[in-house]
Amino acid sequence: MYKLSIALCSWKSPELLKNCINSIEKSALVDYQILVALNEGDKESSELLIDKNIDFIRLDKNYGTLSVDFLSPLIRSEYWININDDMLFHAGWDKDLISIIESNGNCSASCHLVEPIGTNNPVVDIDNLGPISENTYHKFIENARSGKYIRPNNIISYTHPIMIKTSDYFKIGGYSDNFDMNWFPGYGLDDFFAYRLYKLYDWNFKCITSKNSWVYHGISQTNKKLDPAIKSKNNLDYFYYKTNMSIHQFRNKINIFSNT
Repeated sequence: MYKLSIALCSWKSPELLKNCINSIEKSALVDYQILVALNEGDKESSELLIDKNIDFIRLDKNYGTLSVDFLSPLIRSEYWININDDMLFHAGWDKDLISIIESNGNCSASCHLVEPIGTNNPVVDIDNLGPISENTYHKFIENARSGKYIRPNNIISYTHPIMIKTSDYFKIGGYSDNFDMNWFPGYGLDDFFAYRLYKLYDWNFKCITSKNSWVYHGISQTNKKLDPAIKSKNNLDYFYYKTNMSIHQFRNKINIFSNT
């Protein structure tokens, strides 16, 4: 039994995958397993994971971020987190997020993001360190060690990556709501994931983004390869269909971006 399962999705991006996994191996402090879903599984990514003795599945098509749920039978842990291959991690992020959940009870825990360009997201720090590479990782770690990204307070937010108890993951039907492909490639799904967690606990739940943990995020470098018609899909109407409220109304209800 591991403390943490790290569910990682990748889509024909072996260099991103390599840098992401290397950063996890250098930074994670708890007993963990990495599980990888390879969308349209490519030979180079498969060989990388075989060499590292990492459990993975090869999928015949691109399921987007929903693909992490194909890894469910492999989960052997107390906590679960979903990440993308365009993310880099600093030392101790995993232990910090687990401590947030252990201290707050019914909640999720997220790292806030460091991204190269502004997206008007209050939980994002802008720091252009370049495209994901080994050099980018070293610059990010240097800045992290210097305390550049520390914030004064934890805030209410469910920024991807999101950590929860594994038991909660299974209770709500996983990340994709029992493989509901209407969410493909994943736009709006973080919101619906959070919504289902709040409903599970009759709204006695908090989504918390840590003031002390962050990831460098290449801003969906994989999704840049998607067809423009898919990238324009936002799932706002589908969220309303599933919840009878808009994403904006849900965010207001939970006081998103307020201090915890």
